[in-house]
Amino acid sequence: SVDEEVKQIRYAPIIDLLRIHLDKSHSLLAEGFAGLAQQDIAAAREAFAAREVAFLSQLAVTAGLEGSAAGIVPAIARELECLEAEIASKETLLAGETARLLATAWLSLHRSGELAGDNSTSTASSELIHSYGLSRPLEEELSGEATAEGDKLAELDVPSVMALLRLLLQWERFLRLSRQEQAEQLPLLLAAKDIALFIGLNESGGHEWFIKERWEMMLQWLELAARVSSVGDGGSFAELEADKGAASLAAAAESAGYRLDRLLEEFKC
Repeated sequence: SVDEEVKQIRYAPIIDLLRIHLDKSHSLLAEGFAGLAQQDIAAAREAFAAREVAFLSQLAVTAGLEGSAAGIVPAIARELECLEAEIASKETLLAGETARLLATAWLSLHRSGELAGDNSTSTASSELIHSYGLSRPLEEELSGEATAEGDKLAELDVPSVMALLRLLLQWERFLRLSRQEQAEQLPLLLAAKDIALFIGLNESGGHEWFIKERWEMMLQWLELAARVSSVGDGGSFAELEADKGAASLAAAAESAGYRLDRLLEEFKC
């Protein structure tokens, strides 16, 4: 849109800073780190933290916010180590290049809302990213990626992957809610435009339906975001039982036959 292109010109300095940061950072989630010395890994992590501070500090200036980037980055550094541990596991969402690009963008952006001192950091982060055109660097990277065998995320079109990023930013804490809170929030989640796009919400026979594989993929990513963000907040990567919430929602959708109204009924407390 014209409005989006105006943002790219007006906010080019902060967008370019993020572009460079992401380009240098996503290799931290590559599998080649296993053979490096600990001091080299530590140096790479420190360089990431320094770039993140520089980016968030400039974003605060651009947006007229008073939050401290230095106070936010330690949480992001803990989350980075969690994502690196996820890479080392046998079964991981982050096996493909596209998935690592997405994870790096989420990691770099998802706490930006804390610069505003807003308790609803996910909403504030989403608003900042939209207002300053900060999703463009990832979109450009995805457009240049070729689909690799086994890279499930790369098999999706770019708008779907970008919708996944936005829904992660907005709903990353959903699986950290209690079962009752999830049931209360589920209608709002399913009404979100990005959710509808990603899960392939469509109307047929007077009812709305969604795609099983997309629903399960969304839950897997929300589970990862919930576990990693909990570590950033001082929790444990292993202790959070987000998988129970994800499993419950997957089972409810299956029981509902992937029909929207039935899912909402199934998941009521």
